[in-house]
Amino acid sequence: AAAELCASGTYQPNSKQASCIDAPAGNYVAKTGATGYTACATGSYQPTAGQESCLECPAGSYCAGTGLSAVSGQCSAGTFSFAGASACSTCPEHINIIITSTYDFILKDICLFTHFCIWSSKVHGINM
Repeated sequence: AAAELCASGTYQPNSKQASCIDAPAGNYVAKTGATGYTACATGSYQPTAGQESCLECPAGSYCAGTGLSAVSGQCSAGTFSFAGASACSTCPEHINIIITSTYDFILKDICLFTHFCIWSSKVHGINM
């Protein structure tokens, strides 16, 4: 009987094997029949083994390296990030970050989908 191709999320580096190996956390296998796995790119992570893609780093956090199984950290007070960021950015002077119910971070005069900002002398948000 011919060996089955490994499903996405799994790989097998050796030929004629009866089983496949889950891609380790921080990595993924996008297609069937893979002989190896790929590290999650900067700005993404994957906490679970055996996956076919990585998760985008959420807004308000950053994913600084490749092959991450968790976000690198949360943005500190006076900084922000959009989803998929590898680092937090410093808030422009006199502009505060407002967080919507979905924790999207927003800047004044930049309108992207539900993103908006207000002028204020006080910082509002989850990272005080």
